[in-house]
Amino acid sequence: MRTLVGTLLLVSACTGPDDTADDAFWDASTLVIASPSSGAFLPLGEPATFEAHVLDAEGVASGFQAIEWASSIDPGWTPIGTAFEDASLPAGVHDLTATARLPNGDRLATTVGGIRVQSPYAGTYAGTLALEADITWKGTPYAASCAGGALLTVSPEGDVLTGQAPCFLSLMGYELEAMLVVDASCDQGAIEGTVSADLSFYTLDLPTSGTVTEEGDLFLDFAGGVPGFATFEGSIEAVRVTREVEAT
Repeated sequence: MRTLVGTLLLVSACTGPDDTADDAFWDASTLVIASPSSGAFLPLGEPATFEAHVLDAEGVASGFQAIEWASSIDPGWTPIGTAFEDASLPAGVHDLTATARLPNGDRLATTVGGIRVQSPYAGTYAGTLALEADITWKGTPYAASCAGGALLTVSPEGDVLTGQAPCFLSLMGYELEAMLVVDASCDQGAIEGTVSADLSFYTLDLPTSGTVTEEGDLFLDFAGGVPGFATFEGSIEAVRVTREVEAT
């Protein structure tokens, strides 16, 4: 009898009824990403929470830990885990995929798309330009003004501001088309650079400085001129209309 029982125990161990039961546990499992959600904005360089779970047939987290993560634009981003913080994703719009290879051999995968990682200052800004000029021509002083719209962008990394502001310059009874081109650097919201003013009859570079806030408010002022000929003073005020930045 002892030999028979030993044989039965040996057969039981080889066929693995417990393993079969474990495999069945995973058969109706699903994988969900709890964070981030599709279309989320993640500030560049700041820790963000990433969380995914394998759920059992009842919708309860199974505790499975070996969840593999991947980014559509950064092949080097390959963390593993069910919940963690990370700040290493580069600027860009990511599709993030979580994958679970279950003990029963099943492979589950789910993706959240449109995850925007960029500086909190980045985006497209729209606003208004105001420019005043005092010009002396053949000994006669003239006052000129220029007003128009402005469209600016702060790069996804938050370090470059570019844009244009067209307007019509009212001078000596004439309307002259003018274009102001902004090229500046940003350092944690502080702006320094140049506004190049093409005034139809003359082109010059005007030093500019200003600020942009994480909340999306932008202000620039600029001034300069040509001694004995003209002085210019102006400003641009704008607000962020979208976090999207048009590719260049």
